[in-house]
Amino acid sequence: MQEIDGETVPEIGYHIHKDYWNKGYASEAALACKQYAFNKLGYDRVYSYTTLNNVPSQKVAEKIGMETYKVFEKNGEQQIAQVAYKK
Repeated sequence: MQEIDGETVPEIGYHIHKDYWNKGYASEAALACKQYAFNKLGYDRVYSYTTLNNVPSQKVAEKIGMETYKVFEKNGEQQIAQVAYKK
């Protein structure tokens, strides 16, 4: 769970060591987490957020079916929140 602009929501987050970037690991792990959140935990939506300049992480979220939810400020930095809905 993560606070996004005052809401506490289920969040998918990932940190991948630079040596393993661009190998599909973040997308694979994020997709598995999304499926687990929907199919096992019963959530109808999950969120992810990054700083506005973290385009690679935004692309991972898009790759697993997330869309832009909102832009907000956290810790003095602009963030973009993305969301995926259970189908």
